Amino acid sequence: MMIRYVNSNNRYVDFYASNLRATEGNFHIRKWKVENDEVLKDRVSYTVTLTLRGTLEERQKKLDEICEIFETDVANKKHGKMYYGDYYLECYVISSNAHISSTLVSRSDVELEIYSCKDYWIKDNVFSFAGANIEPTPQTANNKVYPYTYSYNYGKSVGNEKFTLEVLKDSEFKMIVYGQVNNPQITINNHLYNVDVSLYSDEYLVIESESKKIYKVLNDGTQVNSFDKRNFESYIFEPIKKGVNTVNWSGGFSFDLTVYEERSEPRWQ
Repeated sequence: MMIRYVNSNNRYVDFYASNLRATEGNFHIRKWKVENDEVLKDRVSYTVTLTLRGTLEERQKKLDEICEIFETDVANKKHGKMYYGDYYLECYVISSNAHISSTLVSRSDVELEIYSCKDYWIKDNVFSFAGANIEPTPQTANNKVYPYTYSYNYGKSVGNEKFTLEVLKDSEFKMIVYGQVNNPQITINNHLYNVDVSLYSDEYLVIESESKKIYKVLNDGTQVNSFDKRNFESYIFEPIKKGVNTVNWSGGFSFDLTVYEERSEPRWQ
């Protein structure tokens, strides 16, 4: 299982490497608070100790590298991601304390405090739907950022498919619709997701439910705000239901659906 911090520039620190190892701390901590008889989610910080091996020069070089990776996010005010197997936490490393290990002078310990930007660990469940005579689209956007993608290709019965979400609650999502298509319409559990745009074969449309963003990406990478092109009679940001979901679309285009599973703590792996 991989445990890794990835910063906003995609530089990373492996917490289980040949000369670096997490020796104390854990991520299975959850906290709720009660206000006026209402139970609310509370954010937590995680404390982890990394132990480095090697010569003093090697350890100093590694500590400098680690500092730069963590400080990049704080300096740029862009969170990093802490991965625990399939799950990740949007976070900052807000403090560190490096010193010679109390067990061996040939090792160094660095104590980290990791602050969660959100209340939940997240797992990306990615489902790919290919239209008639259209090759499934690779998950290129996810491969750039996430160590894991879980891609399911459905195409046996174009335009009418099902997928199952084994999650605790209805979930936020990101939908990417690939051209060529005019006025794409997708129905999930009889709920319509529709944006009245035209896409060429090298363009795509992105719908992000949590940020409430809708935009078209042109072949040169330019983003065009398409929020006002949404169907006003059917809520475009309706969360995806837990359990079995039925999907219907014309079959004349392909799309990817990323559903974000949220948990107070990651599943044990």
